[in-house]
Amino acid sequence: MIKAIAISNLKGTVQARIELPRVAVLVGENGTGKTTVIQAGKLSITGAVPEANVSGTSDVFTLARSGEGINSLSVGLELDGPAGPFQFARNYSRAVTRDPGTGKTGEKVSQDITLFPANGETKLADKEAKIRLVCGLDPVSVDVRSFLDMSDAKRRDFFYGLGGAGGLGGGGAGGYT
Repeated sequence: MIKAIAISNLKGTVQARIELPRVAVLVGENGTGKTTVIQAGKLSITGAVPEANVSGTSDVFTLARSGEGINSLSVGLELDGPAGPFQFARNYSRAVTRDPGTGKTGEKVSQDITLFPANGETKLADKEAKIRLVCGLDPVSVDVRSFLDMSDAKRRDFFYGLGGAGGLGGGGAGGYT
């Protein structure tokens, strides 16, 4: 279950930590940050926000808060599940580069992910895999013919088993290890 969303320099938000109840409904006037909260959740889990044309690290600063010197952006989630609390954040930084030969300037955007607790994940791909596991985003293969041959009770058990010991929504493999 998502307990809180942390946002820094995303759209109009300088810095915020939003605690969420078990069921949350976002209500407010236009321009008050409802979409920003949803996009922060998507960006923190997947590293992308397709509807905002953010498909990877190089695009992320299109969502950055406006202003001079905004060279960092961070989004993260605090979760609570059957294996206990888990937190992660995607931290983006941007540096202006200049080619000494041509004088042209460009920008270099980098990303790091922090995990807590971490189990020795050092590579970005390993950290992303951990997020997918904890959030239940890894694909599942199903033999459709065998599935259709199951009784209703067996189909239900199959779906409950996808969430591990805590049932659906409790994390991909039922734990964070």
